[in-house]
Amino acid sequence: MVNLLGPTAILLLTITLVIVRPRQLPEWWAAVGGAALMLLGRYASVGDLLRVTRQVADLLLFLIGMMVLTAVVQRAGVFDLLARWTARAARGSGLGLFVGVFLLGFAITAVLSLDVTVLVLTPIVYALTAHLRVKALPFLYACTFVANIGSLLLPISNLTNLLGYGLLGLSFTTFLRLMWWPQIAALLTSLALFLLLFRHDLPRRFVLEPQAARPAAGSPAFLRSAGAVLGMVLVALLIAGWQRWPLALPALLGGLVLLLLAWWRFAVAPRAVLGEVAWGLVPLIIGMFTVIDGAARAWLGQFGAQLTVQQVDLPTLLLVAFGTGLGANLVNNIPMFGAMISVLGQSAPSVREPLALAAILGANIGPIVTPFGSLATLLWLTIIRQQGEWLPTHRYMRVSVLIAPPTLLAATLALWLALR
Repeated sequence: MVNLLGPTAILLLTITLVIVRPRQLPEWWAAVGGAALMLLGRYASVGDLLRVTRQVADLLLFLIGMMVLTAVVQRAGVFDLLARWTARAARGSGLGLFVGVFLLGFAITAVLSLDVTVLVLTPIVYALTAHLRVKALPFLYACTFVANIGSLLLPISNLTNLLGYGLLGLSFTTFLRLMWWPQIAALLTSLALFLLLFRHDLPRRFVLEPQAARPAAGSPAFLRSAGAVLGMVLVALLIAGWQRWPLALPALLGGLVLLLLAWWRFAVAPRAVLGEVAWGLVPLIIGMFTVIDGAARAWLGQFGAQLTVQQVDLPTLLLVAFGTGLGANLVNNIPMFGAMISVLGQSAPSVREPLALAAILGANIGPIVTPFGSLATLLWLTIIRQQGEWLPTHRYMRVSVLIAPPTLLAATLALWLALR
């Protein structure tokens, strides 16, 4: 038990520092410090650090490629164009506009990841609502909630999906086949709850003036080029996933091609684009997973026999989904899911994949209850406050606590039915 206390204390300290960020230090600082403490305490070795780095290398390269791609696509005005199309498609209906923003957020999340939805769509939607003179907060809520809830469909939609896909060896096709119904159930449930909660805040009608809410950032040629490269990369990612090839290759190649094209044809400075890449994710993920790996091996040494599961039924799926969701709200979804990966790795191969999918439901939907359960939600709060929408934590949680549990329940029931 003594050997359990040291790595557990380091894990809890690391998570606390990642969430609190003393003196506004970046999250990776805490993760690297935690990994150093694990090495100094001999709860992890240099070999463990290198093994974790090899395990997450494809994931990190994929994220870097997609961040470069997204930064150029944003400059080209692709997301602005999609927002204008959404407003026009609503034909002056406030309900139609909300549903359109919700579905647009889901589409961006599914193919580009929830962080793109939060970082890119949120300021565009805020500008759009200001232009249309409608209440911004319901539409801003939709950006963060659909970013988390809408990230179930593909392995590329969320960091937790990628971690499960890469570290547990999940099948791309099985992932898509089984998560399709939970994704539909989660979207329909959360959308119905949103429309009920905000029924008095959504406008009945709005007037869309001919000019755009925000002008496109680039020329029409830049817009077409970026859209074409983005489309080809998404197709390549689906093919790579289907064939179980590394996802990093199409992401990196697409990001590089579009970056060079933007520099050569449209005078976009590569340094500016590369400056938007969250390079801190590299030490954050490596450091965090070194800490989790050290703590998990200590836990498994003490309780490994009790943590194994041999069968999958509805109570087990609910326990895994809601247990992961609860833990994610307390310690953030990334370290919580990392711990679940270590536990699920001990399970029988026949139950590992369905339990991993249940854990993904809990890690994606569950953490929206608290603002710090998901890094995407923290980013969203920062963005909307910069736009002038001050949202206290208790006011946020009055909505989130009504959305998350029913949505997670519906998604888990759908997964159980899909598995039968």
